[in-house]
Amino acid sequence: ERSFISPDLNSELITLPRRSHNSKVPTRSRNLQGDVNCPHLENGLSEYDDPSTWTSAGMSFPAEGQDVILPPNTKVVIRGTVPFTLGLLTIPEGSELIIGEQADSELIALDVNGIDVKGVLRVGSETCRLENQPIEITLHG
Repeated sequence: ERSFISPDLNSELITLPRRSHNSKVPTRSRNLQGDVNCPHLENGLSEYDDPSTWTSAGMSFPAEGQDVILPPNTKVVIRGTVPFTLGLLTIPEGSELIIGEQADSELIALDVNGIDVKGVLRVGSETCRLENQPIEITLHG
């Protein structure tokens, strides 16, 4: 099964459950609020804004308006605003797009014409809530 987010299919409202503060979770990686198991703090992530993320996979760095396919079998993290609108953003099977966190809690914005999720799109986790991190994903279609 795959998820496709596009202008005509973007009206779903998702409410993430609040975690219990009494729950015991093994400590692996903590974010700025002390939450644990944060996807954006895992080892082996490729930075979206690092040209080597793209060139090492034989791809060019994303340009304004361009359709973008994440490198295969790669976990790519976005830690800041992408400064222009992308075309269709595809997350292939085996790849992940992870929205990160900024120390200064500045807005992380991603503007795209659509998102085709065949792999995984992660923003925090059940035990790593990004409650103080403003994040905007805007679909322009």
